[in-house]
Amino acid sequence: MNEINTQIISFIVDEIKHDDEDLLVDDNTELLISGILDSLGVMQLVTFISNAFSYAVPPGDITIEHFGSVNTLSAYIQSNLPS
Repeated sequence: MNEINTQIISFIVDEIKHDDEDLLVDDNTELLISGILDSLGVMQLVTFISNAFSYAVPPGDITIEHFGSVNTLSAYIQSNLPS
């Protein structure tokens, strides 16, 4: 697991689903389809990405292709960060 994946998982578990002690999130967990992320959770995650990685996610990029799982989100973030 890479550092971005670790940060995303920690944020989801600690900040978005902090009251769900039985929640298990890994790299391949379906975030949207499973209901782990609702619209408010997506907005919280977008804010987290902006703060943690200094990258403002354009509204048009908030899609299931990018936010579907921790792996897809991490790949999206990595592809948009400066090298």
